[in-house]
Amino acid sequence: MFENYQVVEGDTLESIANRFHVPMAEILRINGLENIYELKPGEILRLPIGNESAFEVYQIQKGDTLYSLAQKYHTTPELLEELNGLEPNAYLYAGENLLVPKEGIELYLTEYGDSIQKIATLKDINPDDILIYNDKIYLLPEQIIAYRRINRE
Repeated sequence: MFENYQVVEGDTLESIANRFHVPMAEILRINGLENIYELKPGEILRLPIGNESAFEVYQIQKGDTLYSLAQKYHTTPELLEELNGLEPNAYLYAGENLLVPKEGIELYLTEYGDSIQKIATLKDINPDDILIYNDKIYLLPEQIIAYRRINRE
């Protein structure tokens, strides 16, 4: 499910992504944008909505690195880069915002040939658990899949 958002003067892709808790890369992909600088006031963007969000916004503190944040949020620097549309080894500035997984959420970066069943088996979860946090699953390489490991004992 999607909602339309009209870009206003001063909007950036980052500010819109943070406001709606949607990865910048996802906004670019859904709207067919090539880069983060293409936004124009009055433009209509499609933004995904509907499912419980698996992400929260974290404000970068002095001394934070992608590595330290990846450890804190039980993921990898590469997944944080992908999630936030950052270049490898990007410098983080205090006060900037990053999208990070909520507590208990794990991330998986899809590969060629993946299926929901294959991911569920690999991560030892029920395939339905994948659908809770992922409204649109295309299973193209390098799509981020969020899931919560649910204990069924």
